[in-house]
Amino acid sequence: MEENLDSVVKSLSGNNNELLEFLPYLLQDLFELGGDSNYTINLIEKNFPSGIQNFNVLDLCCGKGAILLQISQKFNCIGTGVDLFPTFISDAKKYSLDFNLQHKLDFKVMNITEAVKTFQNFDIVLFGNDTDVLGNEIQSLSKIKNCSRSNGYIVFDYINIVNSEFENELKNVGLKIIDCILIEKKEIKRINYENNTKIKKRSSELILQFPNKKKLFEDYVKSQEQESLEFEQNLNWTKLLLKKLYIIIFNIIISKDSLTIIRIIAIS
Repeated sequence: MEENLDSVVKSLSGNNNELLEFLPYLLQDLFELGGDSNYTINLIEKNFPSGIQNFNVLDLCCGKGAILLQISQKFNCIGTGVDLFPTFISDAKKYSLDFNLQHKLDFKVMNITEAVKTFQNFDIVLFGNDTDVLGNEIQSLSKIKNCSRSNGYIVFDYINIVNSEFENELKNVGLKIIDCILIEKKEIKRINYENNTKIKKRSSELILQFPNKKKLFEDYVKSQEQESLEFEQNLNWTKLLLKKLYIIIFNIIISKDSLTIIRIIAIS
C-alpha cells in the first residue's frame, strides 16, 4: 500500500506522504485536477460524428470524475471511474448527483493495477498518464488496452510530441493513433496559473491553522510551481486518441503431413 500512497502524492506534485490528509483541503477548489476536458470532448466530437450515446467509458485515475461527468453529460453515455483516493471518489459521487448522472456513472475506490485486471470491454478508456505505477508509457498502455473491447479506443495524455518511433512502439503493443491535439503552451500556462492560485490560497489557510506544518505546505506549493514551470518550458502535452488494433490469426495447414503451417495475420 505504501507504494500506492506514494503514487497518489507524486501524481499530485507532492513529495511527502504527510500531505495525504491535507490534499482534499488543498485541492478542494479544483474540479479538473490538472487537465481540461474540452480537449477530450473535441477528440470525441471530431472522430465520432454520430455520437457515443451507447458507449461505455472507463476513466482510470479519474480524480473527482470531472472528465467522465462532462463526457456523459454531453454524449449521454454510461461509465465507470476509479481512483485510489477515497475523498476524490466521494467528491465524484456528489458531483454525479449535481449533474443528475448518478444512474449512468459508477465511481469506485480502486488501485489502477487492480483496475486494469478487473475491467474489460469498454468502448473508450481514459487515462491521464499521471502515475507510473504501471510502468513507462508503452508498458502502461499495453496493460490499459486490455480494458477496452476489440477495436476499442483509449484517450491518453502523451507528454511529448508524436514521432515515428513512438508510433512503431504503439503498433508493437496493438495500438494506433487515430487523432491527436498538441496543447498550446499558453493554454498550459493558463491551467497552471489557475490551479496554483487556488492551491496557494488554501495553503495559506492551512498555515494559519497548523503553523507547525508551515514548511510542509510551502514545499507543496513550491513543488507545484516547479513542476508547472518545467511543463511550460521543457515539456509538451499531446492528447491522443488511440485505437486498439483488431488482430485475427489464421493458421492454414497446407501439407499432407500437417506439419507445415502458413500463418496469416490480419490487422485492422
